[in-house]
Amino acid sequence: MYAVRRILRDHGVQIRGRREALRVNRQARVDEVEIVRRYGSGESRNALAQDAGVSYGFIETVLRDHGVPLRDCGEANRLHEERLTLQERQVRATRHQRVWEGRTYPPSPCAYPEGMRKKAATQQRTKSMQQPTEVSLLGMLPAGWVDAEQLAVDRYNIDLTHGPVAVEVHCSALHPFRSESTASRAVDLAEHGWHVLYFWPNAGVRRITPRGVEELVTHAERLNRDPSSPRQYLVIRGGGELVTAGRFDLEHRALVPAPVDAPEAPDGVNAGVAG
Repeated sequence: MYAVRRILRDHGVQIRGRREALRVNRQARVDEVEIVRRYGSGESRNALAQDAGVSYGFIETVLRDHGVPLRDCGEANRLHEERLTLQERQVRATRHQRVWEGRTYPPSPCAYPEGMRKKAATQQRTKSMQQPTEVSLLGMLPAGWVDAEQLAVDRYNIDLTHGPVAVEVHCSALHPFRSESTASRAVDLAEHGWHVLYFWPNAGVRRITPRGVEELVTHAERLNRDPSSPRQYLVIRGGGELVTAGRFDLEHRALVPAPVDAPEAPDGVNAGVAG
């Protein structure tokens, strides 16, 4: 190597530094302009790396050297969901049902029920447990639409109410009914006469869209007008996708799912239903 460097210097050739050498080597292996273009159109770094036969870090280095801002996980997931077809979204929308289908949910044990009722009444008065996501949603709902906030029902506090509809703002990354305590709570509320609607902003980015709010209002209004005795449950994503629906079987304290058809997104865009 020393001899080669000496020959190059003797002929007036500028020696490249290590970083420049790596860049030239990269350009010989992949089309960097094409990688930047494809990443900008929404393809993931993993997909680009697999397609080019290089590492994930290799793709990141290319993008950084071209001054391309890297997407975080939330933005990447949103782009991935929007690229799904209607059929793919329908599969994802219904795959949760197997988790709780046919199960029963006994009442959650409570050592001090009277104390919990007093605590719920205090939280209704002070709104001390109200989350920022609930406040954001309140600001997007029609004026006067919400009947009560943090309403105390037995030992629980319902985030928002509209008629007999309990609206719970669910901010966990997991589907509400992945949690046995959440499912049991929903059955308890149904026994008190409530329909239960979970509004589930997209995991990671807490995305609430105008379409999501519109779908929330539409479904809550429908439940409010429904005189049937079986109480119903719904799960709606922040983007407006109805991912879960069904009715409560109060005799067996069970959730009875109903088929869900993922709706078409507006303007021809497929809206995502995240698992």
